[in-house]
Amino acid sequence: MSERQGFIKDYQGNHIVPNTSTQAVLDTAKNQALSATLADTPDKDALGYPAFSTVTAYAVGDIVFYNNKLWKFIADKAAGGWDSTKVIQTSVKDNAVSQELEGRVLFIEKSFGKYDGQREITLQQAKSGKYVNVNGGETSASGYGISTPVSLNAGDILLVPSAQAVPADVSVIARLVDRTYQKVIAYIYTYRTDYPELPATATADYDSTLVYTAVYDESGDTPVLTGWTRDGQTYTTLPATREVNEQFYEPLMKQAVSAMPSTGYYIYLCPTAMTVVVSGLTATVSGGTALVVGWGIFKNITTNFVGAPGQSVLAQAFAVLFAAIDGLKAQLENLGETKAVSIDFENSPKLCGQDMYLTGDGAPASPNVPTMVGQEYLDVTNKKCYKAFSVTGAISDWVLLN
Repeated sequence: MSERQGFIKDYQGNHIVPNTSTQAVLDTAKNQALSATLADTPDKDALGYPAFSTVTAYAVGDIVFYNNKLWKFIADKAAGGWDSTKVIQTSVKDNAVSQELEGRVLFIEKSFGKYDGQREITLQQAKSGKYVNVNGGETSASGYGISTPVSLNAGDILLVPSAQAVPADVSVIARLVDRTYQKVIAYIYTYRTDYPELPATATADYDSTLVYTAVYDESGDTPVLTGWTRDGQTYTTLPATREVNEQFYEPLMKQAVSAMPSTGYYIYLCPTAMTVVVSGLTATVSGGTALVVGWGIFKNITTNFVGAPGQSVLAQAFAVLFAAIDGLKAQLENLGETKAVSIDFENSPKLCGQDMYLTGDGAPASPNVPTMVGQEYLDVTNKKCYKAFSVTGAISDWVLLN
């Protein structure tokens, strides 16, 4: 006896499993029944898509049901007969996946921002046989190198190619920081042979290019020091400090786990404009192609933040600030019903750009005519109050209230 579910049972109530040939017959029957049903209703939607019509014009991307199959137009088609050169076969699954992806892309753009394009950077090696370590120093290592500087903007995403996992000591991305300061100079002196107590030269900070020569007045019995010279320039006294420019590394991203995949990209989200260098295998930093992707709208900075632990505090502060600004904007765009304990105006309040109150000595007279309905005029001399009930440009628009 056949059940509603389509199973067949024997006399003991056990399910009878059809053999292969029997299952094929059943499947064929199902397909034929479905085809017949669809063929009987050519003017109705099939699986949510309209049947092809010779009186309808179609645009690229339109999907129709024809010959029991779904077809997507890859070219515009005018009304008329079926043209197989302008369609490709598609499926409900393909379209569902496409819609799902589109929905996720829209969610990402709304929540995190939108890509405004990408640019490729061919990394060039600046230092060979070294890499930046996690302490900000340089470690010598054969087969490694440090790239030339790469400039990033706030919100940029840097993707650095990886040919194989690097040691955990490597700071794959490090910020290049310039520091300029005044350094106190330490001098090394040489002395005259004729007067051993008198200096002949002074070398600053052991730097052979910074040698000052003493100048003396030899007219008297004993030479008198009058100044110093260097590179044709005369100094009354030796400089106490000199300007020094230094560069150092601030590690931002390192190899975090030993099981890092051997191929792929290291991804770094840049929280502010900066210049960075890349450390890695020679193949990476000498000819490797890195990608810089611009982020059109920068939101959820902490959610997507990848960087040094200290910088995450700054990222969190930015996130809180952005949230506060977004909330303030929403409030300002639609104040709705606003309640305040007190409001202190520095100037007389206005409504619709017009003064809510006008004052004068005596009854209102030209040019004190109302500029809006509801406006009030206060006669401070006679302690009278007038209110505007119309705006016709006449004094009669004022109505005495007391």
